[in-house]
Amino acid sequence: MIGFRNATLVDSRGRIVAYADRLAIGASAIGMSSATFAPSMLPRLLRGRMPPVTVLEAGRPRLRLNGLQVVLPSGERRLSGGGWACDAAVGTFQRSAWLSVRTGTRKRISG
Repeated sequence: MIGFRNATLVDSRGRIVAYADRLAIGASAIGMSSATFAPSMLPRLLRGRMPPVTVLEAGRPRLRLNGLQVVLPSGERRLSGGGWACDAAVGTFQRSAWLSVRTGTRKRISG
């Protein structure tokens, strides 16, 4: 099992699907705590019709998940902006793939 803090899930177009304070991923399962879901994405996630999503940690792509489906077991609430928040969410996915993280070079500012 691997874990991420302050994770963002985005679709292939870069649209935000969800935020999670903590994200745990097992062989084919996912768990999220303190999660917030975009209103347009939640129906797809609940039905399992989500295109591949990318897990970002600190803005860097870490993992791609295919066939993601989630369930909100308890504590869900509608937000004023139309999204949903929940204390915990669990789900499954069909496949995952690690994404390589390129290390960038920093420009030095002299002065």
